[in-house]
Amino acid sequence: MVGDKAPDFALSTVQGKTVRLSEVAAKGPVVLVVLRGYPGYQCPYCNRQVQDFISKSQGFIDAGARVILVYPGPPDDLAAKATEFTTGKMLPESFDLLIDPGYELGVATLERRSMARGIGGADPVRCGIPSSDQSRWRGRWL
Repeated sequence: MVGDKAPDFALSTVQGKTVRLSEVAAKGPVVLVVLRGYPGYQCPYCNRQVQDFISKSQGFIDAGARVILVYPGPPDDLAAKATEFTTGKMLPESFDLLIDPGYELGVATLERRSMARGIGGADPVRCGIPSSDQSRWRGRWL
């Protein structure tokens, strides 16, 4: 919820590099974007959203912010689906695309939002993960 401390997590890039939120946040502001990932198709809203973030990348760089894109989905072939998602996108150096096998972070985020809004049944395959959550250097949800 707004003002709550963002949960720490460690996820990997498709290249196998582990990224831990607390380590990135210790260096400066973080913009955390939890995408819908691959619920059976490449989400057109996520594609548009990421393109918008890329087009505004200089503003993030100027602010010293790191952008973390979390791509959740079923573990089988998730890295390949995440790679497919980035086709045609030039992610800046200040962006990390992390994979979230099994929707672990995504479900936690969706459940937090669902509980706060009184919505039951956080099913990531049916609901998707509809959020862009920003986490400042203090590690608080905005």
